Amino acid sequence: MAKGLRAKGWVVEDVIAYETVCGHAAGPFDPAALAEARQADAVVFASPSAVQGAIDVLGHDGVPPVAVCIGDETAAAASAAGIAPAAIAAEPTPRAVLEALVAAKGSRVGAQ
Repeated sequence: MAKGLRAKGWVVEDVIAYETVCGHAAGPFDPAALAEARQADAVVFASPSAVQGAIDVLGHDGVPPVAVCIGDETAAAASAAGIAPAAIAAEPTPRAVLEALVAAKGSRVGAQ
């Protein structure tokens, strides 16, 4: 986007607001926590980089069997990585993600 705006004469200043650090670059992981994560019933992916990060840390076969994605871009990344999304949230909100997870697992949402 910045390149396109600059081409139109805009002055663009790139500001890095966060940095994604995936896999073992984030630090050592507790082996017990990794084993527990591999036994989870489901995983929620909130970004395409989270898909790759999970594969890097858990191994492809260690990713839980039910994958729920926050949106279409994340679902496309999961599919490209060989993970079939069980559900995609209708919108990128916590409630929509929870509803997608519940739908994918076949459970009912409790009353608020």
